Amino acid sequence: SGSGITIRWDAVGGAASYRVYRRAAGEKGWKYIKNTTSTSFTDSNVKKGVTYRYTVRAVNRHMSSYNSGLVIKRS
Repeated sequence: SGSGITIRWDAVGGAASYRVYRRAAGEKGWKYIKNTTSTSFTDSNVKKGVTYRYTVRAVNRHMSSYNSGLVIKRS
């Protein structure tokens, strides 16, 4: 979107919230971005032309594991 990168995901039964993480191309490890109860998030702190990978972890008493994430390039 014009204001950044918007990601959406399916709700997970029993999840109290979701933690959004990202990493830019070439970075190691995930950077925590936000905790939300929504199933979408717009990341406005991204640079044009940079490729980012996002992953979302469901949170209840415990957190789900990391997955390989979704790759998005902001144009």
